[in-house]
Amino acid sequence: MNKTYSRSIRSVAWAYIFLCFHINIGTIDILPDWWGYCLIASALPAIIRKEPSAALLKNFVTAMTVIEVIEWIAKGLGTTMNYYIFSIFVSVIYIYTHFQLLTNIADIADRENAAPHGTAIRGMRSWVVIGVTVTNIVMAFLPNLWLVYGIAIVNRLIFIILPAQLFSYAKDEQSRETLH
Repeated sequence: MNKTYSRSIRSVAWAYIFLCFHINIGTIDILPDWWGYCLIASALPAIIRKEPSAALLKNFVTAMTVIEVIEWIAKGLGTTMNYYIFSIFVSVIYIYTHFQLLTNIADIADRENAAPHGTAIRGMRSWVVIGVTVTNIVMAFLPNLWLVYGIAIVNRLIFIILPAQLFSYAKDEQSRETLH
């Protein structure tokens, strides 16, 4: 089934909710990040139809899904995968994936006369990248608990505002789709 573009944007918005909130029952996260990446993967075909360069994201989203499934299973078994080199590798893939995904969505919004959404999404994209980068630097070089908590609060705010912006864009897109 072909998802409409507005449904795909809604899936991306839900993905960011899964990526932001971690609700655990014991050691099991019931809002796993890997499900967020599955939602992004399901949204890609409609995004690619409007922005062919988004096809580059397929392998990166698949990689993030596999990594998150492995980490989710490891956490459920009571172990971790916190290896420094591995963490750097995952961070680079994470930053590229989200930067490119949000850039592609913003570019589509700009082209389709939804520029306010494009501008807002592009701004949130920048905050996502800055937040992840600062978090990684602090965790690696300045492991101050209060600083980490402060950054975590800012990152959560970003990941609350971003889905809200994407839901708003999806609603406007759905209106446009029904007119055509």
